[in-house]
Amino acid sequence: MQRVRTAGLFFVGVLALLVGLVVVLVKIGFFTMARGAVLRVSTVTYEAATSVHRFFRNLMGVDYGYCVAERDAFARDAAELQALRSENKALIAALDYREDQQVRMVSARVVSSVQEGTARLLVIDRGSESGLVVGEPVVIMDGILIGKIIAVRDGVSEVMLLTDPRSKVSVVLLGEENQEITGVLEGDRGIAPVVSLIPPDMKIILGSHVITAGLDPQIPRGLYVGAVDRAEKDEGSAFQRALISQPESAKYPIFVLVRDRE
Repeated sequence: MQRVRTAGLFFVGVLALLVGLVVVLVKIGFFTMARGAVLRVSTVTYEAATSVHRFFRNLMGVDYGYCVAERDAFARDAAELQALRSENKALIAALDYREDQQVRMVSARVVSSVQEGTARLLVIDRGSESGLVVGEPVVIMDGILIGKIIAVRDGVSEVMLLTDPRSKVSVVLLGEENQEITGVLEGDRGIAPVVSLIPPDMKIILGSHVITAGLDPQIPRGLYVGAVDRAEKDEGSAFQRALISQPESAKYPIFVLVRDRE
């Protein structure tokens, strides 16, 4: 009984203490300040939520098709700019080489590429009116040979590339102890040129340069063709053959040079 009375008095004392604390807090304005703080936090949260809602509402209102069109236009402009830079670089190199030559060279632009089976022909925008004739070598910057003229008309000519299976050009490559090895450069299935008919006792040095031999009627000696990439035995014969790696600029030329015979 005594324990129950003691617990009751303790509870009454705690309750009185809490009531007194509440009275003191009210007098000092604690609840007013807390209410203001809660209101301020609520206001900031509401404004932030409103801003996020407005952002996504505006985003949903954007024309997606317009954005895609703008992106594609930007990519197209960037690609055109890169193409113009490449053309300008190729043209400058071709003109520099032409100025160094003692014969008159005609510069021409490659206007199209024609695939014929395993062969690829180039069409250039100069023809008989510019003094071009069949058989003339076609070069790019620094005298790199890429092919020769096989057809000439007014305002246009066709170029057979060195990778064409029908192409044959006499060349020399460096052998052992700087020995020059003479061979015939031919197209291999339209993929890459190879030098065939190399005697089996000749040691071929990988990476050695290949130039024209000057044995063809219209092709002078010294035009650069490429470098030896691999040597192997020519199947079906006693000779060797060397696979030639062309410069990257020779694979997809933009401007070319041809000797003017007039």
